[in-house]
Amino acid sequence: MAALQKVTRQAWDIFRLFFKDRNANIDGLKALQETMSKIQASDLNIDASRAMIEQQRLPPNPAAFEAAAGGDPSQRAPVGYMHIFEDGVMTMGVFIIREGSRIPLHNHPGMHGLLKVLYGDISVRTFNTITEDWTKFPISKFEGFPENEPPKKHLLAPTRLGIDQHFTASSEAVLLTPREGNYHSLESVGGPAAFLDILSPPYDPVIGRDCQYFKELKSLQPSSSESDPHWLMCISQPHDFWCDEVHYPGPEISIPS
Repeated sequence: MAALQKVTRQAWDIFRLFFKDRNANIDGLKALQETMSKIQASDLNIDASRAMIEQQRLPPNPAAFEAAAGGDPSQRAPVGYMHIFEDGVMTMGVFIIREGSRIPLHNHPGMHGLLKVLYGDISVRTFNTITEDWTKFPISKFEGFPENEPPKKHLLAPTRLGIDQHFTASSEAVLLTPREGNYHSLESVGGPAAFLDILSPPYDPVIGRDCQYFKELKSLQPSSSESDPHWLMCISQPHDFWCDEVHYPGPEISIPS
């Protein structure tokens, strides 16, 4: 079985069971992570030079001109997306991050995700959801907010730092869960980069499973304990981030009905 077809079928079989029991098949997730870690760019007919050419052909996003590009037609989308597969169980595709660009801090509410770098160097920074009663944590004074105008509480999310490291094609796949690493950002380092991405279940704004963007808040008060949370604040989608579709050159995959 071709490598991409194998990881697709394995992911679909595992995530299909999560609809019945969200705690089922935890060992299966680890096995899927191991399988996905073996995926290479060649398995998707993707290499750095071809992806760079495809990305340079990306049409500008008209809605972003005035806000981000100032109407400059030479401004291209900072991120490209290759669609591979999607159904009610999962979605799979490839993100291409242009040199010096990033996918800003965001979340996957109630979702599992795996990502595997195909080429380039990607700095991944994640935050974990705090499960205990977070109202017991005093809210700090934050840089950029006057004392009499603190950030609105309903926009705040207390978290703890997960991973903060670089990943390349030789690194293992990253596993994200509804609690671990669910808030994360990805930035290309030293050149363009690409990664294979699997999410389950797919985004569905109708039922509240929509992507939200965040920014890290810098406390003006020194941390008194390692258990003190990292505070994030929900924001609108950054003006300098948008994503356009890129042609997927790889093999077709299928899920038997």
